[in-house]
Amino acid sequence: MKTFKQIDLYINIGMIAGFTIASLINLEILLKAYFIVGGWQILSMITHTLNGWFMKKGGARSFYHWLVMAILLVVLLGQIITPLLIIIFFLLFGSPVLAIFYTKICNDELNELKSRHSLSLK
Repeated sequence: MKTFKQIDLYINIGMIAGFTIASLINLEILLKAYFIVGGWQILSMITHTLNGWFMKKGGARSFYHWLVMAILLVVLLGQIITPLLIIIFFLLFGSPVLAIFYTKICNDELNELKSRHSLSLK
């Protein structure tokens, strides 16, 4: 799990930083970046859910998963109830914040794993 968490964190940081710089150079990359970073984070969320890693009730990861599910539900409902599609406008600005929040969750979990490991060595 620790190796996965390290890889997950570094990929998140690398993609966010890389796509930020690339989007400043060429704005057309921005839409692709949303899908690539978001897709990676959804795969990570599925991996965590299936393995039960850091899925404690009331934890940051659990909250984040419910938040993403609620957003997806509103977007899907927006296909039927068109006024709800306004959420897509907010997601243009909110998605980068969510990506950074998810990366912080990954970092906190990795630090917790490192802390547990160092405590077990004492």
